Amino acid sequence: MLVVLVAACNYYAPGAFADDEGAFAGARATVGCIDVAVSLSYDRHGVGPVVGFDFGNRCSHEVLVDFTSVRVFAERLGVRWQLQPYDPQSEIEPTYLDRAQVGHEKILYPERGAFDRVCVDLGAVGGDAAAKRWVCIAA
Repeated sequence: MLVVLVAACNYYAPGAFADDEGAFAGARATVGCIDVAVSLSYDRHGVGPVVGFDFGNRCSHEVLVDFTSVRVFAERLGVRWQLQPYDPQSEIEPTYLDRAQVGHEKILYPERGAFDRVCVDLGAVGGDAAAKRWVCIAA
C-alpha cells in the first residue's frame, strides 16, 4: 500500500475539521496546532487495518506533522499489542504543513487476526512525541 500525504491548496479554518472535499472522517482531536480526525478501514486483502488521518493546520505558521512517532495498538479482550506501520520504502517521515493547509494520510498496519478496537496516540502528530492524546476506534 502506498502512503500518501497530500496538502491541498484550500484554506483551513481552525476547528472546522473539513476541507473542500467535506468533513474529516472519524474521531476528532486537537493536538497543538493540528486539528486531526482519525478513522479506521480495512485493507481489501485482509492484511490489516488502515488508519486514516485527516488534518488541518489551525495556526498562522507552518507546523511539523510527524506520523513516524504515532503509536498504534490493537486490543482484544483487554490485551493490547503495538502495531507497526507498513513502510518498506521508508516513505513515512516528518514533514511541515503550511499555515491554514490540510493533509490526508492513510497508513496500513499489517496485523491478521481479530481485535476489538484500535487505539492511536495522536499526541505525536503535532511533532511532540511526549504528548499523549489517545483515541480508540471499535474494530
